[in-house]
Amino acid sequence: MALTLGINAYWQPEKMFRMLDVTGYDYKDRLVRFKLAIFTFVYVCITCLVMIFGIIQPMKKYLNRDRPAYRKEMRRLKDLRSREKEQSMPSGDSASCSYQCLYYMMIFQNPLVMVFILPLCMLGRVYAHCHWFGDTIVGAIIGLICSRISLRYMHVIGIPLFKFIMDISPTTSIFLSFVTMIFVFI
Repeated sequence: MALTLGINAYWQPEKMFRMLDVTGYDYKDRLVRFKLAIFTFVYVCITCLVMIFGIIQPMKKYLNRDRPAYRKEMRRLKDLRSREKEQSMPSGDSASCSYQCLYYMMIFQNPLVMVFILPLCMLGRVYAHCHWFGDTIVGAIIGLICSRISLRYMHVIGIPLFKFIMDISPTTSIFLSFVTMIFVFI
């Protein structure tokens, strides 16, 4: 979803510039829009990873809640439960989804993402026996709080990164986005 935020920042740059409260850039210039899309993708990925590794993972260790029992006789198209080894509470997937859904809703004024995507993600985690329903609710609440804080202070936290990306060459900014993508998917 961070990638779709970046793509939407490219196609609707005026909304992202309004959110960042920066001036002096021609958002009709393709290179400026491209770098804005890279900034959006990198900023959302980095702040979301900080939430996951700084809040969600320590809470899982502290709360130490077991996952639902793994039942081999359950037939699923894709067995997600056998891959889950850590504790259950709170759901990192629900936190990440709600984090990015709130970004989408606040920047691009599209509440449908929050109404449809977030409940499907939460129910999918329960359906796959990876989490209890309460785990997904707590994860979503944490994601919403962290997203709101990150959006509130985007002009303080994000401006140095934004100016850095605007000052580097397009090739270096593409490299930065690929490094971020590799780090996210590993």
